[in-house]
Amino acid sequence: MPKTMQELSDNFAERIKQQAESCFIEEEFIVFKFWEDNTYEVPLAECDSYKRILQWQLHLSEKQWITMETLIGFTILACDHHQLPIFP
Repeated sequence: MPKTMQELSDNFAERIKQQAESCFIEEEFIVFKFWEDNTYEVPLAECDSYKRILQWQLHLSEKQWITMETLIGFTILACDHHQLPIFP
């Protein structure tokens, strides 16, 4: 049975909430929280250009715990923090 618009909306809201809990800025780092209390930190200073963000995306994509949503969240956080337009 197809999902209703409300079900789709609720599902999307839950995914956004989970992403916000798993990838966030803390002090000078983008922090990934995964597998209970494990964390992985990326220095914000190393995400100050599109090239450096792409390098981190490629590195992170090899991690078993990364999801597409979390990788997108990382990209948005890094670009927003360094005022790099995502859609110039």
